[in-house]
Amino acid sequence: MEKIIFGTGLKTGGVFWDSKYIKEIHCRSTIPPSIIGFNNEVYNNATLYVPKGCNEAYHTAIMWREFKTIVEE
Repeated sequence: MEKIIFGTGLKTGGVFWDSKYIKEIHCRSTIPPSIIGFNNEVYNNATLYVPKGCNEAYHTAIMWREFKTIVEE
């Protein structure tokens, strides 16, 4: 799996520890969902895409703030 899309209604998410090949995560929710987490390879190498105007919310949210690259779309 290289790409994940989380819809606008997602409130909580699961574990993606074994998904080290993820390159893109698109999270459509304006409020960062509660998630358990990703592995360090994902945090370091994948791009997290978030809705316009939500960069700050994701940069400060637990687990989401671990992403090295967060881009508004």
